[in-house]
Amino acid sequence: MNRRKITYFCLSIFLLIACGEDRTYEYEALTGAQQWIYKTAQTDYLYAEDLPALEQKNYFLAPDEFLQRIASDKDKKGSVYFSHIDSVDAVSEKINVVPTLGMETILLTGSSTAARVLYTYPQSPASDMGLTRGDWIIAINGETITNSNYLSALVSPKSSCTLTLGSLRQDGGFDTLRKVSLPAPRKVEKPSVYHHSIVEINGKKVAYLMYTSFSSDMATLKNVVATWKSAGVEDVVLDLRYNNQGTLEQAKEMGTLLLPATAMGKPFLQLTSNSTLNKKEILLWGESTAIGYNRLFIITSSTTRATAEALIHGLKPYWGDRLKVIGQTTTGQNVAQARYTNPLYPALELWLTTSLITNTEGATYAEGIAPDYTIEENWSAPMKKEYLGTSNEEIFAAVAYYIINGSFPTSEKEVNARIRVQNSSLKSLMFTLSPK
Repeated sequence: MNRRKITYFCLSIFLLIACGEDRTYEYEALTGAQQWIYKTAQTDYLYAEDLPALEQKNYFLAPDEFLQRIASDKDKKGSVYFSHIDSVDAVSEKINVVPTLGMETILLTGSSTAARVLYTYPQSPASDMGLTRGDWIIAINGETITNSNYLSALVSPKSSCTLTLGSLRQDGGFDTLRKVSLPAPRKVEKPSVYHHSIVEINGKKVAYLMYTSFSSDMATLKNVVATWKSAGVEDVVLDLRYNNQGTLEQAKEMGTLLLPATAMGKPFLQLTSNSTLNKKEILLWGESTAIGYNRLFIITSSTTRATAEALIHGLKPYWGDRLKVIGQTTTGQNVAQARYTNPLYPALELWLTTSLITNTEGATYAEGIAPDYTIEENWSAPMKKEYLGTSNEEIFAAVAYYIINGSFPTSEKEVNARIRVQNSSLKSLMFTLSPK
């Protein structure tokens, strides 16, 4: 056997003792985190019975790849796994503070491919450079947008980039408007309360709140709710269409601002572990601080998931028919993750699916929470922050129609009906709802 073959042989097997040399320490250094992940999953993973038997070579995968290798197909929707690995180096003590360009976008394909800005974070690279809700991004660093450069530049950015903004033509193509050079990503707090307002619809004071992520800082939210109380708000519209982040404790705390007083101290959700641990934990609502709303309308999308879904699911039994969901069926992440750390691997956080979520009625939502009225965001329509909470925005207009008529639109004629809305400054607004 020549020297080249001997070298290849040693690198291939890489056992505890390879080529006559003890490599125990080296093996542990390369696979210790993976062994910890597997052992933790054997005990606590909701789908522990689905864990595969692994070959030695599997332990040399990167921790995030390794977790996907052992995860059950029940633990994902599409290609997204609910169990995941976070890097402590990239995440601060606040769950919604990460290095970012400071905007949420969606990739849209048709006759042309472009990204659209859903909203921007305050004091972020994006907002500093004037980007705002509704902007069309038609090129990245001078190149046509693809799934690859969209993910690397906008979803998981590592460096600065130059974006080309455009305007949508009637034929589905784009005209170039201007170029924007964004600085490198930096740590910016994601807004929880993105937009809120109070409008008057058919003589009723209606509060609107776009809540984009749950936060442990409740001060801003409580201040908003205080303005509702002062204004005598009767109905609440909670917009969770972009919300996919938070913890169950944060959902419970927010729920106390939305619950009927009769729900105080009653069950919020039930968490059920795997059959080996055989544990059931019931989370209880705290003291309700709600102000006696008549109805609660919740706006959802197909990307509304996790904590947002748990909140809706926990509220439903206490609101009954007075809670209406408008939008699209949610993701269906009806499981909860627990956070695990290990001092030997301080750069890693393991978020492992450990519990099945059900509400007080024993119902789950693996297929998502279906809306009472289905409507999809019109991605080609004008999108401005100031349109949110007014009938200039189609989804809110459907809510306004219900408040006026006691039912949702059922025909194009009804959808085109004129709806009068007054905002908190008592300025009358008249908008025509256009069919999609």
